[in-house]
Amino acid sequence: MEDVPNEILRTPDWLVDHRGGRLRRLHARFGGALCGVPMRRDAYAGMCWLIDGAEVSLSAVRRSGRPVYTGRFSANGLALALSLSYAVDKAGRLTVSAALQNEADTATPPFRASLRLGFDTFLAQYPDYNDQLFPTLLRCEKTHLWGYFSSPSGRLLALFTDAPTASYTLDYEKNAQGIFTASLDLLQPGRLPARHPQGLDRLSAGEKKTWHVTLLPVGPLYGIGAIKPAIAAASLLPVLHASRYTLAADEACRVTVFSRSPLPENTLTLNGPDGGTRRLPLEPDKPGVYRALFRAAGAAPGLYTARVRNAAGYEAEMCLFVRRPWSWYIQAARKAAADAPQKASTHAESWYGFYSAYTARRYFPDAVLDGRLERRFHEVYPLLYQSGTGLPLVQEDRIQNHSSMLGIFVCRYACTADIADLEQAHRLAELVLRFQREDGGFYKGDTDYTSVIYPAKSIMELVRAQLARAEDARIPPEDRALWRGRAERHMAALHRAMEHLVGLDGNFQTEGATASCYEDGANSCSAAQLSEFALMLAEDSPDRERYTEAARRILEKHASHEQALVPDCRMAGGTLRFWEAQYDVEMGGTPSAPRAQMMNSPHGWSAWNIYGLFHLYELTGEVRYLERGMNAMGACAQLMGLDGTLRWAFVPDPQRQTRVFVKDEAAAAQGRVAGRHAERTIGEEYVPMISSWWTAPPHTQVSGYTAMGGAVTQGAACDNDVHEVFKAMGELVLTKAYIAETGDGHFECYNASCTPDGEGLVVTPAEDVVSQVSVRLTRERAVAVRFSSGMTAGTVTPGKPRWICAAERPARAYKPGRPPRRKPNNEKTEADP
Repeated sequence: MEDVPNEILRTPDWLVDHRGGRLRRLHARFGGALCGVPMRRDAYAGMCWLIDGAEVSLSAVRRSGRPVYTGRFSANGLALALSLSYAVDKAGRLTVSAALQNEADTATPPFRASLRLGFDTFLAQYPDYNDQLFPTLLRCEKTHLWGYFSSPSGRLLALFTDAPTASYTLDYEKNAQGIFTASLDLLQPGRLPARHPQGLDRLSAGEKKTWHVTLLPVGPLYGIGAIKPAIAAASLLPVLHASRYTLAADEACRVTVFSRSPLPENTLTLNGPDGGTRRLPLEPDKPGVYRALFRAAGAAPGLYTARVRNAAGYEAEMCLFVRRPWSWYIQAARKAAADAPQKASTHAESWYGFYSAYTARRYFPDAVLDGRLERRFHEVYPLLYQSGTGLPLVQEDRIQNHSSMLGIFVCRYACTADIADLEQAHRLAELVLRFQREDGGFYKGDTDYTSVIYPAKSIMELVRAQLARAEDARIPPEDRALWRGRAERHMAALHRAMEHLVGLDGNFQTEGATASCYEDGANSCSAAQLSEFALMLAEDSPDRERYTEAARRILEKHASHEQALVPDCRMAGGTLRFWEAQYDVEMGGTPSAPRAQMMNSPHGWSAWNIYGLFHLYELTGEVRYLERGMNAMGACAQLMGLDGTLRWAFVPDPQRQTRVFVKDEAAAAQGRVAGRHAERTIGEEYVPMISSWWTAPPHTQVSGYTAMGGAVTQGAACDNDVHEVFKAMGELVLTKAYIAETGDGHFECYNASCTPDGEGLVVTPAEDVVSQVSVRLTRERAVAVRFSSGMTAGTVTPGKPRWICAAERPARAYKPGRPPRRKPNNEKTEADP
């Protein structure tokens, strides 16, 4: 090989060792310091060219005084010349130039040409994973690709191309919970989402294409809000953002377009669910920033797609959603829990729909549906727990089963007021406490399960019911003392569990994964539990502040696994988990992906993160947590289709070859329950439930899954875990509204409207079921709330949010066509971007 100098680039912002064409070492400036970026050193190393998955060998030559790596590929009817080169410009941007030419005098057949990036995104070992980059967002537009990688330690690396990029691929570990690295599929055959460039899968005779891939560190640490402006400022690309991606029927959101290139028409094109098109005027705000106001008033529920094209010819797209009232979703979830019957399974995920059943029953009684679900509960429960003792009959050491059933009994007690339900919840709590060790953690064998579906949070839900019982003057003093003693015992156990979580400093374990890997749920459940427990403590308690800060640190790190910036209402706020399809919907793999790994975002477990976001807003008053929580709640709510069909999860990956488990119609015609696996390409779409037809035999306990493409146990599926979404909805937004003053007299209003009244404020909840309004102000005001039960008034001082409450009472069921009882916001109370 020719001796080629300058294969190591050194600048104030970069150290790039690209000897031989691959990134052997990479350092970039994050948070003011030059830091190493972990790179793969194995079969997933990069950067490198892949043609139909095969790596192309490159050698270095000198061109214009700098090294360029070139190679050829001749196979499968292809004759290609390829090159790769690296450069850092004066603005501190690292650009990788990737060129591809067809050397034949005929067009190529369709083929895949990929640039494997080689970042080590397999977050397997604490504490090393804190500084590893994770593929938080990759997004193809018609004319380019953009996104960013981020680390739990807050490092942010933006990435974008200047030419149409067909797709991207995440290289999932085949048998567990890791992603090795990511690749940009510059050419890609097959079905792709409509937003992607279409037909970008071949080269004409002699055609050459070049892509410039730019890497840009963005500061400060954890400063995700700086990413979109930074990409727009460093390129000619437009980038879209909205203050909220899911809106109620009379809400508004500010849409922002970042674009250094002018917008010739100064409009956004908006396509609605009815197929109609309208234009939103864009107003220049400051150089390179344009704003528009999208009003949902009068808009039909559904998906609205906004598009923009700038003078440089680059296009960008964003999706917004107008939702129905929260009460509609809760009632639809109850019906879904009946239509996809809950099962007596080894896994709580198969009977999680009882949460939706009892939440809806509490606020919207329905004799027919409630009776149907009650009969199902009385069929399922005796197959799982002994009558009388309440001890488990299956999976005795699966802690989250018992804590989940505990929570369901607390939810049930809120409907029935039957002390037997509260007693059974107490017995289950005592069972869970048997797994608590001296260090405060809950253990299954040697694995720490403290953050596996939040066992401590379930006990917190019980404690609140116990304390309410202890304060009920209608019951005898000795009974009140009994329940207070139980609550105090459980609070002491919870305190030990929280100390345990704080002491772990992020080194959380989870079920079924590498013991010390960084995992979405273990982190979001830890933050949810710490923040919820903090809210149970007095405001002046030092522990409240300590647990708040611990939860904040966890969620700041967890932003690397959250779709906080994707301009798409279907995904905004969804957490990034990618191994559930095999268990939940029995999705089978292919030889290249035997366990059907793909992003499931949002998934039912995305709701775990929502608890922590809402709690941190209440604890700190920082509106960014409320915005992220509401966007995530909106995306999760869309798992319920507007036709009342509940979907299991959304898959953001643009193209995954897999085998989906579908109903065997021939067997069904013969009266049998059977399924079969069908080859299918899925991408950027919802995956349906299977439990609506894949039912368990009557009065039969079944396994939670048989997985990995071999569903042989009738009814084995965990897809009812989607009901975590509606449990969170019932706790956080169904009966609650949020008003947050953000400055200059503007208010963020969720589930309510507000109108200035002199120096005061009048709040009108969106639905009769709302009984609590959170108000955060920048100056003291008198606040009056028009609850359905009557007006409640109070004075709210500036600072953290304060609750104004009315007594709960059952509300009328939402009926389509019935307008919400709510006044439209005026100009002074619209959401401020």
